[in-house]
Amino acid sequence: MRQDSAPLLQALRQYCRQGKVRYHVPAHLGRPLPGWDEFAREDLFALDLTELPGLDDLHCPTGILKESETLAAEFFGSRRTFFLVNGVTGGVLASHLYFGGKGKKILLPRNAHKSHYHGLILAGSSPHYLPVVHEEGIAVNVTVKAVEEGLLSHPESAAVFITSPGYHGACADLRRIRKLTQHQKVPLVVDEAHGTHLFLSPELPISASEVRADLWLQSTHKTGGSLTQGGMMHVGGEEIDISRLAFMLNMIQTTSPSYLIMASLDFARRSLYLTGRERVEMVIGMVRQMCHELSSCPGIAFLNFAEFQMDPLRLTLKTTPLGVRGDMLQELLGEVGVEAELADEHHLLFIFSLYHRQEEILFLKENLLKVQEKLLAKKEAAEKEKPFFAASFPFPQVVLSPREAMERKSCSLLLEKVKGRIAAEMVTPYPPGIPLLVPGEMITAETMEVLQYLQDTKKHCQVADPTFRTLQVLVE
Repeated sequence: MRQDSAPLLQALRQYCRQGKVRYHVPAHLGRPLPGWDEFAREDLFALDLTELPGLDDLHCPTGILKESETLAAEFFGSRRTFFLVNGVTGGVLASHLYFGGKGKKILLPRNAHKSHYHGLILAGSSPHYLPVVHEEGIAVNVTVKAVEEGLLSHPESAAVFITSPGYHGACADLRRIRKLTQHQKVPLVVDEAHGTHLFLSPELPISASEVRADLWLQSTHKTGGSLTQGGMMHVGGEEIDISRLAFMLNMIQTTSPSYLIMASLDFARRSLYLTGRERVEMVIGMVRQMCHELSSCPGIAFLNFAEFQMDPLRLTLKTTPLGVRGDMLQELLGEVGVEAELADEHHLLFIFSLYHRQEEILFLKENLLKVQEKLLAKKEAAEKEKPFFAASFPFPQVVLSPREAMERKSCSLLLEKVKGRIAAEMVTPYPPGIPLLVPGEMITAETMEVLQYLQDTKKHCQVADPTFRTLQVLVE
């Protein structure tokens, strides 16, 4: 290998030179936000500073960082806001450490992001999984009824964790769920990683800040405009011990936080304050107009989960009516410069930012029409291939808590021999990062079916064995 090369930097430059229009996170779309031009022209290496006089300390803010976090708290309506420099993941882990512990039970949907299972392992908590609605092969979200039944079955639960919005934009009924948790006196934590923008307009679903969740977490980079890894943890509950929560967060976050990320959080909050409401309503209008114009076109249909409020800035295109797999359609669109957030066998997910321009919305519409005409003209039939979706994963048979499983001895077995064994590692198709298997779960015949499919189709999975020929299981 050549030590005089920098392959990652070269790959980034090469990708940017392609000039693709982005319909995916992060929200800044690869360009400075309005008002950020001066920041963008700065020498970033010069701004890459550390805890010097006048620059404060993220782990004990008393000066300029405290002022920035206080401004964010006022804007988002929280008692206290913490800046996150390693994404919502850090806030999720800290939340589990705060509420969980050995012998404590946590209620959460089984389609939660993998960081929640890492949190269960670190804290030693026992999970009770809430079932989620499955529709069109997608894990949509959790219902009020599921939360109510979970609380009735486990009134001793230390906390309820909800993900809203879901990855495809379906939002839980937080107002009714909040009433349930308040009645049962169980804290509510909302993983609002994809919902920084929700409280900006009545055109959008209800946000965690509006129901005053005890704790809510936002990936500001996803929909708010900060640099990647920038996030915020907001405290709403009066019973939250902020000093203890801060200690948990300090254990998780780096002691060398990026001042570039923290400055971008400050800028993102400022930008949302100055123009966020105007911009979000403008983009919602443009996206709705595009959908209206496309609605009469044969083969073009978007998902809409009637049971849930939907974020209008997320569109999931059904690709089966066009007679093509989602990943193949992304290849066709990629050739003309369109990059979606996610492509699976039957869908393409497009994420719209507050900072999309009208010409970019029109660009997507025009190219969807061109591809639609091309596909229908060829009369291509959809491949008769077994569908694979994260939502199709079987509901788990939990034998041990994730922490208990991680503390036991494990071994590596060929994938075809793991049926009936207890998992010792996570199997996480990515994106969106929802684990098929979590340590402590039984590998059933239904699970094996999906595992075999993942192996046969070479789906990208985060696993211990990159070849995916073996799996870690507990020693019997």
